[in-house]
Amino acid sequence: MSAARTLATMRSGERGRVARVDVSPEVSRWLGALGIAPGTALTLLRRGLWGGPLHLRSDAGAEFAIASSLAAEVVLADESAP
Repeated sequence: MSAARTLATMRSGERGRVARVDVSPEVSRWLGALGIAPGTALTLLRRGLWGGPLHLRSDAGAEFAIASSLAAEVVLADESAP
């Protein structure tokens, strides 16, 4: 079985849909307020240098940055699944 694909593994310009967020309820609410919730499509615009934050755009057009360590907790849907 392969490791889950997360926001932290995306390449610049790549798009993915959030499957789940593996964080505490408080952090999950904060991410939801940003627009990171199951079902949301996100595009990675760019990565910060030396493991810095990831600059993302949601399918609603909002742009924001989150720490790469937090991005590793956002699991993406397997787009190849039927």
